Amino acid sequence: MTELSKLSRVPGLEGVDGLQGEDLERALEDRFVRGSIAGWIGKLNPAGIGMHRVVTRWSDLMDHPWVKSHGLSITRNHEDWGPITTAGPAPRMSRTPVRPGRPAPKPGSDAQEILDEIGMADELDRLVGAGVVRLDGIAASDR
Repeated sequence: MTELSKLSRVPGLEGVDGLQGEDLERALEDRFVRGSIAGWIGKLNPAGIGMHRVVTRWSDLMDHPWVKSHGLSITRNHEDWGPITTAGPAPRMSRTPVRPGRPAPKPGSDAQEILDEIGMADELDRLVGAGVVRLDGIAASDR
């Protein structure tokens, strides 16, 4: 069965299998504008024809219930910034639960901890003063 014959079996699209090129485009456009996006999705997807709404705004995508329920959009509190919505972890494995990491820390908030780990605990002030490390816009002399 061709894709056009599948389309022609969808209620509201009867007869399109006999059209081609611009005639087919005009016929589909004329029929699609008579229904809602949700209505056409409800007719086409069960018939094996993929259709979805084109999302043009990031907030529409990130606020979509399916995206949220699958952990692809997560809202978490970030230090001093409050709740921020970001993309959740994308890799999905059948037997490995997906866990988002910690929210993004403020710039430089873990600098001392990192310097401690690499044996440079006493170097923070010098590195901040030299502009190598930045602490959320705070100069070493202001700490």
